[in-house]
Amino acid sequence: MGKTKDSKSFNLILVLCLLIPLAVGGASAFVSLDGIKAFGDLKKPPLTPPGWMFIVVWTALYLLMGAACYTIVKDKVHKRAAVLSIYVLQLIFNGIWCPLFFGQGWYWISAIWLIVLVGLIAILVMMVWRIRKGTALILLPYLAWSVFALYLNIGAATLN
Repeated sequence: MGKTKDSKSFNLILVLCLLIPLAVGGASAFVSLDGIKAFGDLKKPPLTPPGWMFIVVWTALYLLMGAACYTIVKDKVHKRAAVLSIYVLQLIFNGIWCPLFFGQGWYWISAIWLIVLVGLIAILVMMVWRIRKGTALILLPYLAWSVFALYLNIGAATLN
């Protein structure tokens, strides 16, 4: 039995949903590479994880974001457009944070930016919760890590 046209298009949609956040994160890190390398020289707050952990955690979070996006895209819910709009907006904010913090060294501006991002993620989780609770649950690690990133950002801004 061959694949139907619908299953092929959903497979393509799944791949795109997974690749887009990974590409945003990768591009954001790439344009901030010099600043990321210099991060090792900054004074950091307690509980700052080793550098390699950021790569692992963010990769996992981007994949979870993509999986969540896929479940919303494939569901024919009436608020899907609104949810996807918030998803795209928070993804844009996510992608811009790294160049603000690492690329420009604007620690306090990036902290404010991150507060807005955390708010957008919280709105996204609440909107998704109304549609599909399981999908909202897979976004919670992203929200939690972003709050932790805010702590790290404010700590770095205060110490440097």
